[in-house]
Amino acid sequence: MYSDQQLNWRFIIMAGCLIALLAWAIVLVLGGTPSGEIFPSLLKFGLVSSVVFAAWRLFVTKAWRWKWVRATGLVKTPDLNGRWVGTAVSTYDRQTRPMTVEIRQNLLRIHCIGYGPENIAQGYSARILCDPDEQKFALTYLYHSRRKAASSVPGDQHEGMKILSLVDGPPRRLRGYYLNNRDPEPRKADMDLEWKSAKLRDEL
Repeated sequence: MYSDQQLNWRFIIMAGCLIALLAWAIVLVLGGTPSGEIFPSLLKFGLVSSVVFAAWRLFVTKAWRWKWVRATGLVKTPDLNGRWVGTAVSTYDRQTRPMTVEIRQNLLRIHCIGYGPENIAQGYSARILCDPDEQKFALTYLYHSRRKAASSVPGDQHEGMKILSLVDGPPRRLRGYYLNNRDPEPRKADMDLEWKSAKLRDEL
């Protein structure tokens, strides 16, 4: 199964800090700074870089979700973390089936996994789309579905795509549909999910 090939932001920031530290050392030497003052200057620069790295890491993982940060308008990305529970109605037989999608998200990455009565859909390449004119958001991602128990039934393992629009609440909802390439008959289903909890259970 494919997975996202994404930039390692921790490595990029650390590499940037080290390059800046090296550049600062060169500036000190070329500027004629006495040798006895170079190390203390580099130490202070390193401390500042460490604080910047720690602050950025806190912002990406946690602070972007804080209400007072979001109230400033600095972050527009919706916080979808948590357990979304609802139903899916398939075009295959028009039956309503329970469905759960659990989302793990930070400011730069988002991961989704779906649970149905018989299948688990491992998401990849997830993105949040935005309509800037109407200030509406949608979650879209590709997924690989497999049956919970071993099975040789055709189509049990398949690929698909989900597109879910965020509906502000309360309660907040994700509404949309999924398409898949089940063999021999591809299917579509309408989905309606409601946010239930920030606690994930890794199950339906």
